[in-house]
Amino acid sequence: MVSNFIAGSVNAEQRAQHGVDASLSKPKVAISSESLRFLTYVCFWMFNLFAMAMNHFFSIPYLKKGPQLDDGSYEDKDQCGAFKDTPMFERRFGFDQKTESHLEEFFGLANICTNWDYYPSRELTAMIFPIFEYSIVAYIIFNYIQCKIQHRRGELSDAYMRAMHILTP
Repeated sequence: MVSNFIAGSVNAEQRAQHGVDASLSKPKVAISSESLRFLTYVCFWMFNLFAMAMNHFFSIPYLKKGPQLDDGSYEDKDQCGAFKDTPMFERRFGFDQKTESHLEEFFGLANICTNWDYYPSRELTAMIFPIFEYSIVAYIIFNYIQCKIQHRRGELSDAYMRAMHILTP
């Protein structure tokens, strides 16, 4: 039973034992949720590449310059966005986002998210994030439908489907 749950499949004998209708063994509609998963990966990396480009061309120069006015004086302005209310992260005279980001300072390392942590990259990447977001939601929905069909055909155990019901709201 445990091996069936882990494998997520039920053999032909078990299908017959549960009285599964043979007409349910053939799908009426072909659903390829795995192609949606691939699309999700593509959208995720396109989002990341876009964020890296926006960060490189817009955010890094903006943050290095700092809140400097045209006459060379500095405006009393914190340019840290979400971190502006945290005194330990105050940045008033510009900084190098690649080596002095807030994550770098706090944890000792940065991650890919720093590419969309700062203005204007944050606002620009927020406009294309829904493309990735909707693709992952579509994958989750179609994967659930595919598992439901496979369960009705007797290819997935009841325990596996119970887990899917719990993990996929």
